[in-house]
Amino acid sequence: MPWKTVNVMEQKTRFVVLAKQGLKTMKALCEDFDISTKTGYKWINRVSEEGLEQGIKEKSRRPKNISKKIPEEIETAFVNLRNKYPYWGARKLIEIYNKTNKNKTPCERTINRVIERNGLIEESNRHVLATKRFEREHPNDLWQMDYKGEFRYGTSGNKCYPLTVVDDHSRYDLELKAYSKLSWVNTKESLEEVFREYGLPIEMLMDHGGLWYATQSKYLHWTQLSVWIMLLGVKIIYSGIRHPQTQGKIERYHRTLKYDLIKRNNFKTLEEIQEAFDKFRAEYNNIRPHEALSMEVPAKRYKKSNRKYTGKVKEIEYPEHAKVKRLNSCGVLSYKGRQWFVSESLPGQRVMLLDKDPEVEVYFVNSLVRRLNLREKITY
Repeated sequence: MPWKTVNVMEQKTRFVVLAKQGLKTMKALCEDFDISTKTGYKWINRVSEEGLEQGIKEKSRRPKNISKKIPEEIETAFVNLRNKYPYWGARKLIEIYNKTNKNKTPCERTINRVIERNGLIEESNRHVLATKRFEREHPNDLWQMDYKGEFRYGTSGNKCYPLTVVDDHSRYDLELKAYSKLSWVNTKESLEEVFREYGLPIEMLMDHGGLWYATQSKYLHWTQLSVWIMLLGVKIIYSGIRHPQTQGKIERYHRTLKYDLIKRNNFKTLEEIQEAFDKFRAEYNNIRPHEALSMEVPAKRYKKSNRKYTGKVKEIEYPEHAKVKRLNSCGVLSYKGRQWFVSESLPGQRVMLLDKDPEVEVYFVNSLVRRLNLREKITY
């Protein structure tokens, strides 16, 4: 006789009454009600101790003593930490808690429950973690640079363009600058500040932004900014077209900047934005544990480059007997009584010419810039 959920109390009452009549053995009676003998004796004992009405009532299955329940003072501490850092997850909060407390640390799952039951989680905080990460072996092997997408501030609809530079190995935020417009002059000034402070990297990774990649150029896609970086002895790498994953670390940094700072504030001035950027950068580098760094902070992984910045560009070295010419201020080459446009990004630069009759190949450093056909009538 299976138990029916709609009349459980009635079934229990019938069982106890029949058991007290003693017309059947306990085993046979339990088989009729489809329960174990252990359960049968349990109900009989409860009725004997508490009476019929109380004995057959459904009892709470919650343990009287919950040994793993988080103490109230610890839960309060984590709620306060989450309120202070509303965009940090359980792992980061535990890491910060451990630095200032000697109490036994709850597990990550427990803190996630604390965050959720206290209403301290947003849908925007839920995301799938990456399963694989790639990074350069040492600090300053590679820097990633980009302008994060602009955002509006104030009542006049002004736009802010954040310039960011991140070290690939340590995720250290080298630069976070708020600009009112995109300008290669401003970008160069920022890079000079960064180079003076941290030295020169070996390589820099960039996307196809117009400040450092001349999309419309027919012959050479470098810009004056990218050429200046190259002349400092830094190799430039461009990311794949329509492939933001190439710059995965700086894209992830932009996401953190967006959701942890920009979307949580209503900025009124560019100065106010820069002040918030400076605080965010200090927190990101020195306080915020990074899961990709085994919960270390970026500042612990980063050290300054040994390649000092002097402000002077390297003199281009060509082979001893090479034919070398200097372009004019417009990037035009005068050769054999004719003028050839080479690149507006190379004003006043020295180039090497390699004769391959009937063509002449024009090289800047070791990169082929343009092929000139001396038999063509159009020279410019």
